[in-house]
Amino acid sequence: MAIMITLGLILGFQPEGGLVDVLLAVIIILIFSFCFSWIWTTLGIIMRSEKSLMMVSMIVLFPLIFIRNRRENSLFKRMKSITQEVRGRRIS
Repeated sequence: MAIMITLGLILGFQPEGGLVDVLLAVIIILIFSFCFSWIWTTLGIIMRSEKSLMMVSMIVLFPLIFIRNRRENSLFKRMKSITQEVRGRRIS
C-alpha cells in the first residue's frame, strides 16, 4: 500500500483531503481487509474442501468486479453528457 501511495504521489496525484484524510483512508482499508480475511478464514474452517471455498469466494467476489465499471457507464453519466451538449458545452 505504501508503494502505491508513493507512486501515486510521484505521478502527480494530489489528495484533496490532506495527510489526515489519507491516513484515515489507509486505516479504513486495513480494517476492512482484516475483517474480510477473517470472514474467509471462518468459511475456510467451515467448508469441507478448498475447491468449495474457492467456488463460494468467486460467487461472492465476481459481481463486485463489475460494480465500479457499471457505475461509470451508467445512464446518469450519459444523461449528464447529453445535457451538457445541449447547453453547448461539448465534453471531449
